[in-house]
Amino acid sequence: MFSNAIKFTEPNGRVLIQLFENDKNIVVEVCDNGMGIKDKDLPFIFERLYRGDISRQQIEGNGIGLTIVKNILQLHNAVMDVESKEGNGSKFTIYFAKNEASK
Repeated sequence: MFSNAIKFTEPNGRVLIQLFENDKNIVVEVCDNGMGIKDKDLPFIFERLYRGDISRQQIEGNGIGLTIVKNILQLHNAVMDVESKEGNGSKFTIYFAKNEASK
């Protein structure tokens, strides 16, 4: 996620990482103003080896990073949400459920 935000954002672009908590979750947000993801590609970005359109093929990578992230998050009972618009960047949000027993 972090490396993708940097990789798909132009020089002098913006990548913002925020960590905060709400009533139920610890939340991590990674926002960028990079190239964004096409609507037709969004449903597939967590599939192994999926790389999207031709323009993304020119950027180094093998298409397994988000698959690995999703699997690791599932092992920790975390959930990830993605919002993106082509040309306007992306926002990946991870929700880690707070452990009520640790309070």
